[in-house]
Amino acid sequence: MNTRLATRRKLYIACYARYMEADRAWGEALSAASELVSDVVGHGYWRLGAPRSRLRRLYLARDRALQRMMAAHLELEAEKHRLLQARRGAVLLLA
Repeated sequence: MNTRLATRRKLYIACYARYMEADRAWGEALSAASELVSDVVGHGYWRLGAPRSRLRRLYLARDRALQRMMAAHLELEAEKHRLLQARRGAVLLLA
């Protein structure tokens, strides 16, 4: 496997793991908040929490992790495309 492709794949997997952890923490925080504030799950949660509250920090961390994961996915797909184009451009000479 190409080293650049392997590096991009490892980066994507790491970003995916970070996103899943952030998403889990966000879900747990929403569940805890729903015990205090009725009807929080599903809508209205963007208004919860002051700018430095735990809930807001978890939401923003999840959002950043999602953006990083999406960027890593785009880089992985771009590298796959570059490799495919390089393979198509290679000419096999038979003697």
